Amino acid sequence: MRSGGGSDGNFCSAMGEARAGRHGCRGSGAHAESEVVSVDEMPLRAALLAALISPP
Repeated sequence: MRSGGGSDGNFCSAMGEARAGRHGCRGSGAHAESEVVSVDEMPLRAALLAALISPP
């Protein structure tokens, strides 16, 4: 899978390594004047982040 953007994950992807990404807010128009985020999804995304960074 190819992707644009400026993530460090692009280096791993170019080497054929798996990576985790796209864990931020859902929306459209990233980094443009027309950018929007889904406020309704923010609690779910926050819970996902908390689960990912919590100790086992």
